[in-house]
Amino acid sequence: MFVINRSPPKNCVAVSPFFWSLMIIALGAVIITLMIVLKYAISDPRGKRTHDKLQRFFKQTDMIGDGELWVGGIVSFAIIFLCTCGYVFGGTYYQRYPIENLQSAVAFDCAGTLSNAQFSSGLMSIMVPPNDDELRIFELLDAQIFTLHIDFVNTLYACTDVTLTQIKDKSLPLSPLSCTNHNGSLSLAVLLPSHGITLQFLFVGINTIGGVRISLAGPSAEEENTSLEAQYNLVELTFAQTLSLNGCVLTEQPSLTMQLTKVINRTSPLHENDEKILTAF
Repeated sequence: MFVINRSPPKNCVAVSPFFWSLMIIALGAVIITLMIVLKYAISDPRGKRTHDKLQRFFKQTDMIGDGELWVGGIVSFAIIFLCTCGYVFGGTYYQRYPIENLQSAVAFDCAGTLSNAQFSSGLMSIMVPPNDDELRIFELLDAQIFTLHIDFVNTLYACTDVTLTQIKDKSLPLSPLSCTNHNGSLSLAVLLPSHGITLQFLFVGINTIGGVRISLAGPSAEEENTSLEAQYNLVELTFAQTLSLNGCVLTEQPSLTMQLTKVINRTSPLHENDEKILTAF
C-alpha cells in the first residue's frame, strides 16, 4: 500500500493509495502557492477575504498543530485519506483468508496476486501414521473412485477390436463403461476397481495408432467433524495428458505408467473456535 510499483501491469500506480496521497499533497502545494499569492501579490480586498476564509477553513481541519497551523490542515487531508485506505485495505486483506475462499481481485491489488496466506510445505513418509484430525482426509483420498478415459487417436481400430484386461496373478477381463469410435479416434472409459492397478489393452489387427490421450477423473467430497473442529474438502480430480510425436506411431507393445501423489493443504483458523480446513487432491 505504501509502494508505487512502476512494473507491469500499468495500473499499479493508479491504484496505489500512496500515489493519491502524494497527489493530495501536490494539490495542497498549489493551494499554499495560491494562499501566498492572495496574501502578498493581490491588493484587492476580495483576495484578502478569500485568503482569510481559506486560512480559517484549513485551521479548523488541522489535526497536526491542533488548529494552529493552516498548512497542517492541508497535510491532514492526505493523512485522513491514507488512514482511510489503510482501514479499507486491512479489512479487505482480513477477508482474503483462507485462500480457498478467494473469489475476485481487490482494488489495491494491481497484479491480482494478493492473498492473506503464508505457505510451508513438507513431505510425509507413508510409514508415518497421520494425526487424528488428518486421518479422515487420507480416508477420503483412498476412497475416491477414479474413472480412466483413454483415447487412441489417428487409428482405424473399432470397439470390437480391443479387449481390456486387468493384470493380477492372472489376467481378468474388465468391461469398459463406454466405448466410442469416431473420426479416427477410439475412446474408452473405464471405472478403476482400485488405485493401484495394471491394465492391458489388446488390439486385434494390424492397424497403427498415432497417439494416446489419457484422462483421469474423480469426484469431489466434503465432510465436517465438529468434535475434531475440522472441515475436509476432497477436490475433484481432472487430469489429462496427450502422448504423441509428429510423424510417428505407437510401437507394438508400448507401456505407460501413471503415478499419483497425495497433496494435502492444511489451513489453520484465525480464531480459536473456528474449524481448521484440510483440502486434498
